[in-house]
Amino acid sequence: MDVASFAEIAVEFQARIARIAWATVATSGPDGAPRTRIPHPIWEGHVGWIASTSGSLKLRQIVREPRISLTYWDPLHDNVHIEAVAAAPNPACQSR
Repeated sequence: MDVASFAEIAVEFQARIARIAWATVATSGPDGAPRTRIPHPIWEGHVGWIASTSGSLKLRQIVREPRISLTYWDPLHDNVHIEAVAAAPNPACQSR
């Protein structure tokens, strides 16, 4: 589903991510190959935060290629799919 504004889906989005909690996030390696992991994003409206150490492989991949994909899924088959552009909040992280 494409939406013009996050406001169109905000209530349903918050309900699903509150219930499901864990997401699969895909980044890409230096050769373009996908790499997935399962974080617990914290959301403030339409902005999501994922904790990481400053030298992690995940952060290095995001700095190199910021386009990521997140998916939430539960046994009831409720899904949330997010295509996003990620950023390291601390510029010092980007030099590693």
